[in-house]
Amino acid sequence: MRQRAWLVGLFTVMHLAVALGVAQAQTFRIAEWNVRSGFGRDAILNGNNNVFVEGNNCTTNAWGVNAVQQQLIDHVKNDPLVVALVVNEAWTCATPQAIVNVLGAPWTTTVDREGVAVLSRFGFAATPVSTQIGFTAQGDPFNRYIWRAPVWVDAAHSASFVVYGTHLDKLSINGQRMLDVTATDRTNNVTHAIFGDLNTRPAVSNCGSVDSLALVTTAGYSESWPAVNTDPGYTGTVNHWDPGTSKWCGVPTGHAYKRIDLGLDWGSVQPTLAFLFANPPQIPETSDSPSDHYGVVFEYSLGGGGSNLPPTADITAPANNAVVSGPTVSISVTASDDHGVTSVDLKRDGTTIQTWTAPPFTMNWDSTSVGNGLHTLQAVAHDAAGLTGQDSITVDVENPPPPGGFWTATVNATVTGTTLQKTGGCGSCLDAGGISATTIASGDGYIQFTPSWGTRLYAGFSADRTNSTAVDQIQYAFSFWTDGTWDIRELNVYKTGGTHTAGDVFKISVEAGVVKYYRNAALVYTSTAAPVYPLGLDVTFLTINGTVSSPTIFSSGGGGGPITSDIIWTNAVNSTVTANTLQKTSGCTTCPDAGGISQQTIDSGNGNIEYTPSVGHRFYAGLGRDRSASTDRSLIDYAFSFWTDSTWDIRESDVYRTGGAYVSGDAFKIAIESGVVKYYKNGALVYTSGIAPAYPIGLDTTLFTVGSTVSTAKITK
Repeated sequence: MRQRAWLVGLFTVMHLAVALGVAQAQTFRIAEWNVRSGFGRDAILNGNNNVFVEGNNCTTNAWGVNAVQQQLIDHVKNDPLVVALVVNEAWTCATPQAIVNVLGAPWTTTVDREGVAVLSRFGFAATPVSTQIGFTAQGDPFNRYIWRAPVWVDAAHSASFVVYGTHLDKLSINGQRMLDVTATDRTNNVTHAIFGDLNTRPAVSNCGSVDSLALVTTAGYSESWPAVNTDPGYTGTVNHWDPGTSKWCGVPTGHAYKRIDLGLDWGSVQPTLAFLFANPPQIPETSDSPSDHYGVVFEYSLGGGGSNLPPTADITAPANNAVVSGPTVSISVTASDDHGVTSVDLKRDGTTIQTWTAPPFTMNWDSTSVGNGLHTLQAVAHDAAGLTGQDSITVDVENPPPPGGFWTATVNATVTGTTLQKTGGCGSCLDAGGISATTIASGDGYIQFTPSWGTRLYAGFSADRTNSTAVDQIQYAFSFWTDGTWDIRELNVYKTGGTHTAGDVFKISVEAGVVKYYRNAALVYTSTAAPVYPLGLDVTFLTINGTVSSPTIFSSGGGGGPITSDIIWTNAVNSTVTANTLQKTSGCTTCPDAGGISQQTIDSGNGNIEYTPSVGHRFYAGLGRDRSASTDRSLIDYAFSFWTDSTWDIRESDVYRTGGAYVSGDAFKIAIESGVVKYYKNGALVYTSGIAPAYPIGLDTTLFTVGSTVSTAKITK
């Protein structure tokens, strides 16, 4: 049986397969309420019998007298079937977080977007994304937003449902932009529903005509309320007296007069029940509400394809804990999903080495690109609903030493087994040595060795892969002296020192990006200098017969070097994706209302994004941590900003740094190099940032002019 010192204490690594069975039919409810900040609103003729006082005073209005809170407790918190709440006009008093405080754990919420938020009882199955769909500059009184929030429908997280929450000026103004946001889910057949105050009246009123729902019904949506209520129901603003007609606007008399709080369902799920809350049981003519709206609850039943289940992934080859070797290790992955798998990522030790967008999910992996030892392979499947499933295995890489053994590039030295010894050259000169044949390409790892006692030599980590014996090229070294002492030197600059005896074991490791020095497993120094890869063992001898024996080099996750792949665009807004190219094709002609992000991200260490921009257009493209569909250019941490006059500038969170000019075909790159962000044009450095990057980070864009194009985008990590 093979044994290694570094394997002592390692446990059997888990085989993690996320595989959920088909969800049984289950019932859940979505609530929606325009709370109007809890201000309160009289619904009484001439205001003679007001129950609630309208105003901003959060101690005297409907919120202040706990009317809003009691409705939330009775009809949301205490109804175990309600798994999500969409709120509108949730501002001064009844903010989304204030509502969460009323509902209590485990309820959570999205952030407030102009009073619109989605709250979830069991959490979100994928990161909620908000998109701006209305602008005050275009005549809308508010900057309207729509949320896309996949919510879990049970505590076991066995299935999810995609909830859209919004507040429109009216359907004729914001409706098409709303449909643009939901188009991807319709294309991918993802079951979902839209909830909110749509300010559209699709029902009879004594005070006005009926608005058409043709825009949304043509897109395949059906209205939830009339599907289960023969009485139109009027799920909207409270009853209103119209002095012009001397009538109550509600029909029949006493009902709320506009059904503007709507549920629009799409896909195989259908409503089974819909009812109001925040209203007296009989809804009399003089009814009052804690808001100027009644709340509404829609009930649905999952089953028969109506659920959104996480995808499954399974690594079928190689087997878990298999011993592998050679340049062509066959890897096979299977993946499935109820609405279709959109992509599968294969990761080695946390680094993505392959992305598939269609089956078969197979490849040959070069195991010689990593060090011998245990490595983790992980497959992550993605579906159209934004859910993921994964499977992880561990493989034991066992490749023979390269030709020539452990050592290469030897000078005035002899190799016996794995021991390197100075056998020629000057008796006390820096004229002998050798380097390891393998290196740590990135990430964590270590070198370990035993030096001869009473001899003068250097041994340590170096990125120099030549036969040079210059000690000032060894970045991280132990320096040994003939009197049995040692010191640590980085590029031959002294750091600290001590003594040692014959047989002592010395180790230099990279741990989470930090270089550390050990003697007999005891930490003796932590470096402040970040590692520069690739790193291998480098030895320089002065004394004849000096030796370095029992050398080891181990990579725990960094072999193989960087991987470059085409950008896979996601969260595209008003844009068209063609392979790895993104182009604005709709929206306002010159507004920052389009864009997209890369599905891939740089999760740690070094990496870069590169692309070719179109000329004569206005847009931003760069590295950003925001992974939503937002087109807010201030959320792009490091960006090139391009102008219609063929000039560019660099902006960090939209703060100007420097600029220049460009022509068609120029290539732009933003790279993270040893913790520093650098900007390049056609391979030439044009700016070095003073702001350290945070992870994960990926390509993000904001497109202004129609026709703006980010072409042939790639990511290296």
